[in-house]
Amino acid sequence: MKNELKRYFAFANRDMRAISVLMALILSIFFATLFFSGFFTNKQADLAPFQQEIDQFKHQTTQQEQELPNKKASTNYAGHHSIAGTSEQLTEFNPNELTSSKAKQLGLPDKVADNIEKYLSSGGRFKKPEDFKKIYSLSNTDYKRLSPYMVFETPVSKTKTAEGASISTLTPFNLNTISHEEALRLGIPPKTAKGIVNYRKNGGSFKKPEDFRKLHCLDESEYERLKPYLLFDPPIVGKKDSTRLKSTDPFQFDPNTITKEQALSLGISAKVAQTLINYRSKGGQFKQPEDLKKIYGLTEADYQRLEPFIAIASENKPDNQSTAQVEPKEYYGESNNKFTGNIDINTATVEDWDKLPGIGKTYSNMIVKYRTKLGGFINKSQVKETYGLPAEVFEGIEPQLVNESPNLISKIDLNVTDEQTLVKHPYIDKQVAQSIINMRSRHGKYKSVADIKKSKLIDEALYQKISPYLSVK
Repeated sequence: MKNELKRYFAFANRDMRAISVLMALILSIFFATLFFSGFFTNKQADLAPFQQEIDQFKHQTTQQEQELPNKKASTNYAGHHSIAGTSEQLTEFNPNELTSSKAKQLGLPDKVADNIEKYLSSGGRFKKPEDFKKIYSLSNTDYKRLSPYMVFETPVSKTKTAEGASISTLTPFNLNTISHEEALRLGIPPKTAKGIVNYRKNGGSFKKPEDFRKLHCLDESEYERLKPYLLFDPPIVGKKDSTRLKSTDPFQFDPNTITKEQALSLGISAKVAQTLINYRSKGGQFKQPEDLKKIYGLTEADYQRLEPFIAIASENKPDNQSTAQVEPKEYYGESNNKFTGNIDINTATVEDWDKLPGIGKTYSNMIVKYRTKLGGFINKSQVKETYGLPAEVFEGIEPQLVNESPNLISKIDLNVTDEQTLVKHPYIDKQVAQSIINMRSRHGKYKSVADIKKSKLIDEALYQKISPYLSVK
């Protein structure tokens, strides 16, 4: 063992010299460090003159570090919101009214915003949230973020007149005079509205429904929807219309006996009046009001206007109907009805309404049906909102109307109702209904009816009309 250790530490002369030199070098460096350290002292640099610049640099650096995450969030729309915090500021919007700039305000990338504008300008329409998803380059994240705020117009929906009456958005219109903006307000697609105007600019005119059908941008379903509302007799200032006399106040008439002159005085065009006469001369008969629709050229608008005044004699009625002779009744002014009592607008039956001067069975049924749709009358003036009821008739019966049962109003619970139920009410259109349901989905149940005023679609006037028919339980 001893010999092995001795042999292990045995070095040759050359190795011993190398080790000696290395040890001397190490010791020299060590003692030199100790020697020279006494000649030098650590002096701290005086940075006071530069302290203000240093603090300003630190502040700018901190501020940039805080802004960096927001900048990243605003540029990365695939995995994050397109603009930080945008979803909290979103309100209801109609995708069909978007422009490129408005789309960008919603936090959509420039490319997507431009694609939306191109789609709408080429005649495209969004009818449901899923249609918006078809836009090229739209991320699923942005779609999910925006879809709860989308509202859509209904081509044929309910809207209100200045008097508060509920009517269809689509009303009779003249293809030769309607403007692009008026066509859009009626729910006509932009592509079709533009086609109508361009057709007229190129010298064309619409004389019959088939002319409208020639538009290449019009599909068959849209044509059938608009056909009943088409008019082809534009008003000519300073000249008398040769095909249609100025309509006087409607009067009761029997289509089986009416003359051509009488038909013209009802506002029917000369061509339709002659068609009616020809129909009768070939043996045709009108046994019920709906038979008048068979007359070619009679528009749906004219039929709806004249239907309450059709009185068919008993010999022309089906056997299962009353054989009593129809006695024409004036719709305003004097009446043979001597009833002078009052009726309650919320409890009166069809028979009760029929007792009033100037109110026949047709108007009686229409008034009761309208009252049911409303949920009851809040005041007497709502009776005149009944479609087709002449103002003279209402003015004549108004003194006999009373409201002794205001508590019979049927109300809709905002916290349990659905969009379909709301739309059925004459005062609420589809966009307002969607807004009410969307607000409840995002913010929870309503605490009071007044909460619906937070919707931008519900102004004070509309709120005053619909609030008596709403409740929160």
